Amino acid sequence: MKSAHPHPLEPTIEHWFAQGSDAIGNSEALHTFQRLRDGLEDGTLRAAEPDPAHPSSYRVNAWVKRGILLGFRIGALAEMSGIHPLGQPALSFIDKNTYPVRRFLPEDNIRIVPGGSSVRAGAYLARGVVIMPPAYVNVGAYVDEGTMIDSHALVGSCAQIGKRVHLSAAAQIGGVARARQRLPRHHRRRCPRRRQHRSLRRHHRPKPRRPRRRRHPHPRHPRL
Repeated sequence: MKSAHPHPLEPTIEHWFAQGSDAIGNSEALHTFQRLRDGLEDGTLRAAEPDPAHPSSYRVNAWVKRGILLGFRIGALAEMSGIHPLGQPALSFIDKNTYPVRRFLPEDNIRIVPGGSSVRAGAYLARGVVIMPPAYVNVGAYVDEGTMIDSHALVGSCAQIGKRVHLSAAAQIGGVARARQRLPRHHRRRCPRRRQHRSLRRHHRPKPRRPRRRRHPHPRHPRL
């Protein structure tokens, strides 16, 4: 469902996305994308948001997803090495320069426990979010306040996580950036752990075991 009042950035994003490879190297296209990325990081723009007309449903902003794909298209590979306290490179990463790793301050009231977690630029984390290592939050994701992302968890691109949700260890909320027709996934606030666990693993249920056939003993040979 499309909004009755489109965002001022929407027509510009649609224009540069339609340009295809011609947008690569264009400073205006890069500036437009950076405005989109800033809006995603401060929570004013979302890939999907609550629909005022239907409180129990969400409205998908497909143009935001196209803007995220635009960032991948116009970005160039660059080295993004971490800096050791002694001034030497700590870790080496190669990624698109349009999507660096997000950095946070203590004033943001977001806990990222050491141990290999990463939050990509263009993702929104509200106050009170806790990330246990290792975990990954991709671009376009929206994680609301008080949510815990447990170890080995993935919040995919454009995924929408509500308030006070506990993403259990090894939970994976799939992204939608690769497939153009896929819609963002949303998990509401205060999900019960057992119900959430089953919903997240509904595609990974083990196959039911077949009952074992009883083997009849071989007839004994008569003694000679």
